[in-house]
Amino acid sequence: MVQTKTSLARPRLGVIDLSAGPSGLSRYVELLWPALCKSFDVSVFGNPQGPYATMDASFIGVAERVDAESSHLQSGSETKKAAVARQLWRTCAPKSVRWIVGFKRDAQRLAPVISAQQIDVCYVSICDAEATVSAARLAGVRRVVGTLHLPPPGFDRPVKRSFARSMLGMVDKAIAVSDQIAEDWRQLGRKFDSKIVTIRNGVAVSDDTGHFKSRDRLVHPCTSDGAVSTWLAAGRLAEQKGFGYLIDAVSCVCKRHPTFRLAIAGQGPLEATLRQQVERLGLTDNVLFLGHVADMQPLYATCGGFVLSSVNEAMPFALLEAMATGAPSVATAVGGVPDLISNGENGLLVPPRQPAQLANAINQFLVNRQFAEQCGAIGRATVRQQFSIDHMRRETLHVLSEGL
Repeated sequence: MVQTKTSLARPRLGVIDLSAGPSGLSRYVELLWPALCKSFDVSVFGNPQGPYATMDASFIGVAERVDAESSHLQSGSETKKAAVARQLWRTCAPKSVRWIVGFKRDAQRLAPVISAQQIDVCYVSICDAEATVSAARLAGVRRVVGTLHLPPPGFDRPVKRSFARSMLGMVDKAIAVSDQIAEDWRQLGRKFDSKIVTIRNGVAVSDDTGHFKSRDRLVHPCTSDGAVSTWLAAGRLAEQKGFGYLIDAVSCVCKRHPTFRLAIAGQGPLEATLRQQVERLGLTDNVLFLGHVADMQPLYATCGGFVLSSVNEAMPFALLEAMATGAPSVATAVGGVPDLISNGENGLLVPPRQPAQLANAINQFLVNRQFAEQCGAIGRATVRQQFSIDHMRRETLHVLSEGL
């Protein structure tokens, strides 16, 4: 028998993230988590192998990532005949058709799971899991709020762009994590202006708590003998993060600074490919793969600098966190990154997919310690003043609770 909620019951929030591993979205939820739990009873719908399975919450394992095109909901064991049919479907059906069919299937299977939890408001990602928005609406959820943490699909992907427009129409509000991302999504239609609100990503900057403390000086700075520190990059080892371009840039840097080292924190599908690239370029002593790192603070605090080489971003937490410690930062001018970095003032910006320019920017910091320290200090102040986690939590709760 279904129980009726009393007027005194707290509203129920459903967070849907089907990611197979740690991501920017899971980091986003992690930072919001204390505030969410104060205002809502929270249920997380996610991948059983994903980042939420061990969280202190009502966790509902519903999805398993199977390929780069879509996810499918668990439906028990698969017969040999079904496996053959699925393989033929993947081989013969056009990619766009497979994507649409998978989208509808996922939404229809996920909706009853959401409905059973009597969710009042769903918090979903619009950018890479469009089926979750449709599923929430099929489940009869009163309020659906989406996050916009990537630009919309390009004009060369008309099917996905059309679906993105439809999903934006289905949500009550869409939270863009930077001004530029908000403007990019408004290009899908000015009728969405009232639905899109910008709430910048934020991180804690507090010496009192020990979280993202400032550095008194750069660790292992450039010295007269040419020795340089280990720099840091972080993110999922996938196309979006541009690590292939970064490794090419390291090759250029090492021609001038042979002892330069880069540590890459993260896991992903391109790890084997990137390792092969490192070996081919003779950089095995210069590029370190750290794998997944649960606590990044010690790395931010001791690296000589941080570099972001992404070809597609919104407002990356790794960059915010690195700058919060005062790490001199070099980043590609994509998405909302220019909202954070003013070139030559609190960091250096370069175009994406340009290894030579990325290398030149790193070299500027390597040869000019004073300039690097100055940019790092101003960058830390920028994060403290403009990218507050308290503001992020407060404004997000307001959007989620509106109308409940």
